[in-house]
Amino acid sequence: MSDIVVMDGIVISRIPGWKPTWETAILAIPAIIIIVIWAVIKLVGLIIKHDTDEGGEL
Repeated sequence: MSDIVVMDGIVISRIPGWKPTWETAILAIPAIIIIVIWAVIKLVGLIIKHDTDEGGEL
């Protein structure tokens, strides 16, 4: 998951005249939160699927 954030950072840092600052970190925080929430949802989904005999669909 961290590859996405790193790639975004590389793309942002390649913009001419852009200096990575604390503003970049603030902009990256929502993306990191979304990735973490997505990972938790996937993990919970795997646990639910593992616990149900039918392998329930989400």
